[in-house]
Amino acid sequence: MTETIIGIRVRAWDSQSIRVLAGFRQTIASRHLPWRWQVSTKRKKRAGLGDVSASAWILGPGVRPPHSTPPRIPLISADEFDIQDGEACRMAAILDQGAVGAVAAQHLRQSGYTHFAVLVPSENGALRLRAQACAATLEAENLPVTHLDWPSLTPPSGVQAQTQIRRQLLALSKEPMGVFAPDDSLAARLRHIALAAHITIPSQLGIVGAGDLSSACLATTPELSSVAVPWHAFGSAAVGQIQHMLAGDTQHMPRLLRPFAVEARASTRF
Repeated sequence: MTETIIGIRVRAWDSQSIRVLAGFRQTIASRHLPWRWQVSTKRKKRAGLGDVSASAWILGPGVRPPHSTPPRIPLISADEFDIQDGEACRMAAILDQGAVGAVAAQHLRQSGYTHFAVLVPSENGALRLRAQACAATLEAENLPVTHLDWPSLTPPSGVQAQTQIRRQLLALSKEPMGVFAPDDSLAARLRHIALAAHITIPSQLGIVGAGDLSSACLATTPELSSVAVPWHAFGSAAVGQIQHMLAGDTQHMPRLLRPFAVEARASTRF
C-alpha cells in the first residue's frame, strides 16, 4: 500500500500558518488517518513543489499555486482569498468576506465610536468587498461613514499615496472615529501614518484590521485589533478536501466559513 504523504507549503512560521497546521494535525488525529506530513517553507509567493514527494499538497495562507504545469496530485489552498481563474487548485474552504466587514462594524460600534471610516483599496476585490460590507452595515443603522480611498503603496507612487492618506486622516471629523482596514497589513500602515501625523490611537482614531496576523498586529504599539479569520477551520477543511480528492471525488464543494470574533487590542480600547 502506497504511503500517503501530505506536503504543506507555508510562506513562514507566522501565526496564520501555525493555526492552519494545528487544524490539519488535530483533524487527521481525530479521524485516525495514517498520513504523514511534511512542512516546506519558501518565502516566495509562488514556489515549485518538487522538494517533497507528496500525495497531495496544502498551500498555506499567502501561498499561491506555482506558474508551472498543474500537478497531477491534489492541490488545496488554505488561504483567506479565493484562487484565481486558471489556477489549478481547489479551496479548502471559502471565507465569507462580507461577514468580515460586518463583524468589524459591530466591534467598532461596541467599542464606543459614533463616527466611522473604511479604507477602500484600489486593488483586491476581496478587500474591497470587506470594506463595502462594513460600510453597508454601519450605514444601515444611519451612522456616518467616510470612505477613504486607499491607493497602491508600491513604488514609485508609495510616498505620494502616504501623503494622500495622511491628508485624508487630518481632514476627518474631529470626533473620535473608528476605522476599518480590511487587511492587517493595511491596518499596520494606517497606524504608522496616523502616529506620524500625531493622531492619537485609540482616543482620536480607532483601528481594526482583519486576519489577525501577529507580525502586523503586534509589531509595535498600540497593538492592533483584528477580525479573527478561522484559520484552524481552514486546516481542518483541507483534510476533508484531500480525502474527497484522493477518493476520486473532484466535485466536492468547499464549505463557507464565517469569522466569529475580533481579537480586541489597544487600538480600539476607546
